[in-house]
Amino acid sequence: IVGRFIGVDALAAVGSSTSITFLILGFCNGCCSGFAIPVAQSFGAGDYSSMRSYVSNAIRLSVVIAVIFTIVAATLCTPILHMVQTPADVFGDAYIFLFITVLSIPFIIAYNLLSSFMRSLGNSRIPFYFLILSSLINIILDFILIIEMKIGVEGAALATMFSQALAAYWCYVYIKKN
Repeated sequence: IVGRFIGVDALAAVGSSTSITFLILGFCNGCCSGFAIPVAQSFGAGDYSSMRSYVSNAIRLSVVIAVIFTIVAATLCTPILHMVQTPADVFGDAYIFLFITVLSIPFIIAYNLLSSFMRSLGNSRIPFYFLILSSLINIILDFILIIEMKIGVEGAALATMFSQALAAYWCYVYIKKN
């Protein structure tokens, strides 16, 4: 959508930050999966008191990690893009896309943590459905923000941020109800 409707330079800008984005996603997913291991173990052992304690501690640690990682990464967007040798002609759009992506770290961590909790308790279907639905919403928002509203790479990043926030919210609501 970005390359076809905004242009080649916008696609290059998004592409230049893709490896950085995958690094961020990998870090967030790794932390959250690691936090879910003791939850799954205590659930399997029937030790619900320890399980609640692990969940509580994981949430606290995730909030701290999200805040620190977001601040550090947002502060370092420019040096990171220079380090990966982002071309000057696409640097502005690459910075905007990366900066908005970095601001979505709390939502990425929230979804990954909550979905990891659900999977550790044996429910892998619901988080997967939320991921599919948020991906579809991301695509729809890309069309609206990029084609209709002509927002540019900011629209692509905002669509992703919003869809990640929705996935996290749906996981939270599901967990609260069940």
